[in-house]
Amino acid sequence: MIDPSYLPFVMAGGGIILLVIFFHYVPFFLWLSAKVSGVNISLVQLFLMRIRNVPPYVIVPGLIEAHKAGLSNITRDGLEAHFLAGGHVEKVVHALVSASKANIDLPFQMATAIDLAGRDVFEAVQMSVNPKVIDTPPCDSRSQGRYPADRQGPRHRTCQYPPAGGRCR
Repeated sequence: MIDPSYLPFVMAGGGIILLVIFFHYVPFFLWLSAKVSGVNISLVQLFLMRIRNVPPYVIVPGLIEAHKAGLSNITRDGLEAHFLAGGHVEKVVHALVSASKANIDLPFQMATAIDLAGRDVFEAVQMSVNPKVIDTPPCDSRSQGRYPADRQGPRHRTCQYPPAGGRCR
């Protein structure tokens, strides 16, 4: 039997262990951060995310970013479903915010479909905003005569398009 004089220490130790377990399964400070940012999410929802093996530290920052950007069509359930399907939540949210700021109509379902197809949706949106122009260098004399079409003599001094099959057109 435990000596009664040790009972307060045993109770305090048990309370600390319960608090550690509580804060492990319920990310209180993440909930507080969401509340301060204006995102409506409950502690129970955060706990259930842990149970479903969805990291709240991935979903909640995405919700905060979407809320701050004024995107109301992004929901917690949608982000959770996208994560469970194997998608990159951060890239999708960044792409949607970027598309919104560039006045590009990109629905949430389309962004998640692009992401799940294996494309980097954020990079695709950035290419729409700032297209890359590829300037090719002039054809050098070393490539002349290597291909049957080039043996007739050079037709152009510079490549107008990126070389296809190693030849200048």
